[in-house]
Amino acid sequence: MATSIEQISPSIIEDIISLDANTTSGSWHVVLYNCDCHSADEVVLQLIKATDYPVRRCIHIMTEAHVLGRAIAYHGTKETCVRCADILASIGLRVEVQGS
Repeated sequence: MATSIEQISPSIIEDIISLDANTTSGSWHVVLYNCDCHSADEVVLQLIKATDYPVRRCIHIMTEAHVLGRAIAYHGTKETCVRCADILASIGLRVEVQGS
């Protein structure tokens, strides 16, 4: 995501760790990888479209991917994760569906 770390609110970074604790439904998940070819806004808008999560949660996911190189973008069934990953990948975002 093409943004500088200085543009990211420290409160968002502090909240990142707590997000995964609240997203444990389903044994499958979608991993979103960082890239510098999309703006932060593009990624957040696509996350909203793919996950139907609120803006703040999508900002957290985008920030985690940007800072750590990857983020769990979505948890759910295999089918819902594949749908989510397809929507994210449709604009060229790097994603992977993982599960059991």
